[in-house]
Amino acid sequence: MTAVDIPRWDELSVDTLPDVPGYRVELVNGALVLTPRAGQPHQRAARRLLVELDRVADRSGWEVFSPLRVRVNSRTDREPDLAITTIRGRHEAVPVTEVLLVGELISKGSVVADTREKPAEYADAGVEWFLLASETPAGWTATLYQLGVEPHEQVDAWGGPIADGRYVPVSHGQPAGQLVLPDLFGITIDLRTLS
Repeated sequence: MTAVDIPRWDELSVDTLPDVPGYRVELVNGALVLTPRAGQPHQRAARRLLVELDRVADRSGWEVFSPLRVRVNSRTDREPDLAITTIRGRHEAVPVTEVLLVGELISKGSVVADTREKPAEYADAGVEWFLLASETPAGWTATLYQLGVEPHEQVDAWGGPIADGRYVPVSHGQPAGQLVLPDLFGITIDLRTLS
């Protein structure tokens, strides 16, 4: 029998794999992870959030993608629901150093990944802004977190600080309310439009 030398996943480009219809393909700590794509309400909310954020990106010279492969490190490629990058144009995988904001919309099967694993990875990589949205029976709610800032007492966010306290909530929109983004972004998102 002949032994075959199979390269590790961190030595391969995940982008060279064939598309797997209905699944998101990510590389997590060297393991290939396939996750079912989110349903239509989730996709609609991500698209509408992208449209809102695109207004800011255009005037600031940034680009918003949904989804986009983000190269977090040599062993991890994530595909967040949306990302704002400092580079324009489409790329196979954007280095995390070029990512200004990552947004995740929580799905039934992604609660742990979206609220614990991914924020920790993005914080480790230095992504300054993390947007987390969740659908509730009363409508969509969203919280904008910033890396490495002092906690804001007035922000009553879902779950408080995340990623071991490294991401601190700076703005929170109640279900079907409004999410006011700070001066860097300078917009208010009506969360009712996500439904």
